[in-house]
Amino acid sequence: MNGKFWLTGRIGLIALFFLIMACQSGPEKQPALQEIYQTGMSAYEDSNYTDFLKAMKRANDLRPNHPSVIYNLASGQALTGNHDSALFWLNRYADLGMTGDPELDSDFKSVYDDPLFQAVVRRIKDNEHQIGMAEIVAVLPDSTLITEGLALDSRNNTFFVSSVH
Repeated sequence: MNGKFWLTGRIGLIALFFLIMACQSGPEKQPALQEIYQTGMSAYEDSNYTDFLKAMKRANDLRPNHPSVIYNLASGQALTGNHDSALFWLNRYADLGMTGDPELDSDFKSVYDDPLFQAVVRRIKDNEHQIGMAEIVAVLPDSTLITEGLALDSRNNTFFVSSVH
């Protein structure tokens, strides 16, 4: 019985050792979004549009639907001759409600005359139109508030504001 316990204990210690080693080494460090984005922008500045596009795809995998990444995906696709994909990503950019002037961006010169490009440019321009009216009803004197909630008591017309501070 004593020998069996010794063997079981020893196997347990060996397993514990490997578990500790695995935890200490940790997973391989994955590059952060900012690092990947910067790598892509460096490739763009060097006119290496294939690597620029690869970096933007990786950035989009890490942070889907970030407007700058989406626009850069469209740009990279246009610069590498993937016109349909460029228009897809520009439409996605418009879907996010973003504004801009892609018709002035030389990255898209290969699709300037495409009617689908002109249509997405109009969609992006339409995002600039005001869709509502807002009126200031109160000014809070505390500039350190980080407002997280707002409620109105309509019975006595009182606003309640909550803040993380």
